[in-house]
Amino acid sequence: MTAKQSFATILAMLLALVLLGGCSPSSVETPLLTVIFGDTAIPAYSALMSGRTYAENGWVYAHGFNAEYSLPQDYRKLPTVTVTMDFKDFRLEYAPDTEAKSVTVFNTEFIHIYEELYQPESIIVLPRGTYYISIRVRQQGRFIESENEFESADYYCMFRLVVE
Repeated sequence: MTAKQSFATILAMLLALVLLGGCSPSSVETPLLTVIFGDTAIPAYSALMSGRTYAENGWVYAHGFNAEYSLPQDYRKLPTVTVTMDFKDFRLEYAPDTEAKSVTVFNTEFIHIYEELYQPESIIVLPRGTYYISIRVRQQGRFIESENEFESADYYCMFRLVVE
C-alpha cells in the first residue's frame, strides 16, 4: 500500500467515525443511553468524544470535540427529563456493549458542580432544580485477536434533568 493509499484509508476511517459518532438520538437506531422515568423513555443526545479502530496497518484514532465545552451554546439540543425528588422509577439504560465511564453535572449557569467516576446513578442525590447531565460512555467494538484488544468509541451522552 502506498503512502497516498494509506492516507486515503485513514481519512475515510476517521470520517466514518466522526459521521457515525456525532449523531443526534433521532438518527441512532439504538441510543447509547436512554433515560427512563416511569413510563417515559428518552434517548440522550450523543456526541463522539474519541474512537479507535483497527486497520491493516495498525490502530487508527479519531477525536471528536468536547461537547461539554459547547454546552452554553447547544443546551437547547438536549432532551429534558423531569423527575420527582425521590427519583422513584428513575434509571439509566445503556446500549449493548456500552458502559458508563463518568458523570458530570452542570448547573443552569453551565458551571461544573459534581463529577463521579463509574457511577452515573449517583445523580439521584440532587436537590430540586435544573441540571445538565453529561455521562461519558464507552462502546466496545470488534475484538482484534492479533492485538488482544477491542475497538472502542467514547461518547458524551447528555440531557437536561429537572428535579421537582
